[in-house]
Amino acid sequence: MRKIEVCRKNVNLGEEGDTELVYYITIDEVLSSNGVTLLENYGVGIRKTGGCEEDSVRGITADSRKIGLIIDMLASGTVTPVGLRDVLSDLVEILV
Repeated sequence: MRKIEVCRKNVNLGEEGDTELVYYITIDEVLSSNGVTLLENYGVGIRKTGGCEEDSVRGITADSRKIGLIIDMLASGTVTPVGLRDVLSDLVEILV
């Protein structure tokens, strides 16, 4: 699995104070028997720096445009690792 960092956001999370959220795309390659990439499956992840909170969901779609839309929506909504799966389940119903 590869990770590509898409953006970082500095946010204030109330009682937790200021923190940085890192949004990234995961890429899992499906290889042929001779090692040629047949397909790339994309997922998303969010990491909160300064702590140990991180979550990701792999294998959401093989469409790079859709995963770009999803990661943009997550970042613009300031979704944290704790809320990733709930928000993502709603987004996937709409977009995938």
